[in-house]
Amino acid sequence: MEPSSTEDADEPIALSEADLPTPYEPDWPNLKTSGDFKEAAFELLKEASMTVIWLVHRIPPTPYPRNEAIRRGLIKRMALLGKSLLSNITDDSGYQQLQIVRQLIEAAANYVYLTEDDGSGAHYDAYINDSLAAEKHNLEVINAQIQARGGDPLPIEERMRSSIERTARAAGTSFEAVPATRNSGWPNSFERLKRLSETAYPAYRAGSSALHAGWSVLFSQDLTEVEGGFSLGEQAKPAVQPMTAAGTVLAETTLHYLDREGDDAEKAWFWDRLIAVSEKIQRLHEEYERFKQSP
Repeated sequence: MEPSSTEDADEPIALSEADLPTPYEPDWPNLKTSGDFKEAAFELLKEASMTVIWLVHRIPPTPYPRNEAIRRGLIKRMALLGKSLLSNITDDSGYQQLQIVRQLIEAAANYVYLTEDDGSGAHYDAYINDSLAAEKHNLEVINAQIQARGGDPLPIEERMRSSIERTARAAGTSFEAVPATRNSGWPNSFERLKRLSETAYPAYRAGSSALHAGWSVLFSQDLTEVEGGFSLGEQAKPAVQPMTAAGTVLAETTLHYLDREGDDAEKAWFWDRLIAVSEKIQRLHEEYERFKQSP
């Protein structure tokens, strides 16, 4: 069920028990095959994702100051990435699984790091500067191409310049004020990921290989080693660990959000549900690791 579009736009959506996903309980004694674990991982990820989707729909579309909008936007992004992950797995391909999980984990790490700002806004400025440094480089490339043609921009270049410049204005800065990436003050991924669960970093690294079409993902998803070399492998299938990593990060980061920014009604509806699904996902992860190590 999707939230109604007829709700008052200025008020949180009213909920009932029928709206929220029914808690899923794996048949723990009968998890005996990889397929059993995959089904349980998917169902728990679905429970976590759809619970967070409902929480996001309760956030009124009221205008927020930049820094608060960034935090809430990251929670929304996590929720929609969880939904995208479910769609990919439902197709039984799992081909984009690693890439989507990587994006979800990075959004979570960014959110948690930003909440540690000391009130000066320095973390948010660093977040903005790190993003705009790449856009600044794009703008310089576009301008160089225009100058090389004698100063006559193509329509697509005009649109790109306008879009990039608007991005800076919306952030409350200008490209002249944006430092180089190395001076942005934004910590590297390893430092930000320290704030998440221990399953986050391995899933993030696997997703990075997938995003950059690295050898690791090519070997695991696209090639099969055979006598005399390699053949094109079979279609990748959904894997348990990315699902449990995504479910854990999604639930735990949303609990962090509720603790910091949730109102009493949101905590009453979502806190215990997210605690419960997080614990079930952690148990499933541990039992799957034991299953993988068994003879």
